[in-house]
Amino acid sequence: MYKTIQYKSLCDFFERGTKEQYTSDEIIEAVCPEGAGKSTVYRQLAKMTETGELRKFHDGKHILYQYSHISPDCGSHFHLKCISCGRLIHLNCNRISEFASHMAADHGFTLDMRQTVLYGLCAQCSKKEVGKQQ
Repeated sequence: MYKTIQYKSLCDFFERGTKEQYTSDEIIEAVCPEGAGKSTVYRQLAKMTETGELRKFHDGKHILYQYSHISPDCGSHFHLKCISCGRLIHLNCNRISEFASHMAADHGFTLDMRQTVLYGLCAQCSKKEVGKQQ
């Protein structure tokens, strides 16, 4: 892939980032301070997601992007996304690997671990929800 100025700006933004995930608005605000080039940034985000350089998540309100170079081994495990606090958990679990093998062997479906995200509540938010119900 040809490395454009916009591509380099996005990589720089993610590499010096203080958060793990960003909305497209946060990214555009940082790399296009005058508001110019939004469509170019959207195209570049799509390309980088397609190549696996970025991961794209939905938190129920926003699309979020995460730079895969932060956790380069993310292609080897699933992710859990808390729908309450937004936390992304890297799931290294043999049983999930067994599930992926089962899906391939019994159903002929290969899961893409780079993009497989299971949504639910993390342990902390689950406790808060139980507390609210009591």
